[in-house]
Amino acid sequence: EIWTDIDDHDATIIIFTSGTTALPKGVQLTYLDMTKYVTNQNPADPDLHEKELASVPFFHVAGATTMMMSVWSGRTLVILPQFLPEDWLGAVQNEGVTHSFVVPTMLKRIMEVSDFESYDISKLVNITYGAAPMPFEVVRNACDVFPPKGVGLINAYGQTESTATLTFLGPEDHDLSEDTEVKEQRLRSVGKPMPDVELGIMDDRNNLLGTNGEGEICIRSDRVMKGYYQQEDATSTAIIDGWLHTGDVGK
Repeated sequence: EIWTDIDDHDATIIIFTSGTTALPKGVQLTYLDMTKYVTNQNPADPDLHEKELASVPFFHVAGATTMMMSVWSGRTLVILPQFLPEDWLGAVQNEGVTHSFVVPTMLKRIMEVSDFESYDISKLVNITYGAAPMPFEVVRNACDVFPPKGVGLINAYGQTESTATLTFLGPEDHDLSEDTEVKEQRLRSVGKPMPDVELGIMDDRNNLLGTNGEGEICIRSDRVMKGYYQQEDATSTAIIDGWLHTGDVGK
């Protein structure tokens, strides 16, 4: 049915974790999770026709949120069957792509294309990167390549359990034409929390630490998952007193 009654707290999609440190777990994301994610962005503007290039799989949270955000933002969704750097550049040129999400390795390979400069990427507004740590050397090189062409870079840090992005480093932080030394240091961070995210650093006893304290990155938000599918013990370990424990270290 096109229109049906739902509860905001019902699961609408189950995305499995990668299983890098344990068996994959099914992350239940709710209607509210997805709604809160997309409404962080600007809604569709009838006078603006943007195009989003999807080169990551839809079974990954980055792909699922790209799909949903394109509907909310009124963007045409350009879909690659798989990622090849030449195909990515060709799609940007031929389809007039304005936005895209890539993982750091993709960004590196795009810049390494031998005839990179021959592609017309003038319509491109922003490239968002995330889903893996960004090597400083790669992002530093990207800052020399894309912002001078008018293309903004955005670093998005998050995880499936938080419906993707928790913090971001915006285009202005990647523009090194001014305050270069300060911004180069900032590039080694993952930026500031999204407006709908409360972020804290906790010790191993779940106590919030003060400034410069190093511990586990924990967050509270309406975008925290409903829980792991049929894994109550794992859920109770990940979500304690409303705080999602990411398992990542930060300060």
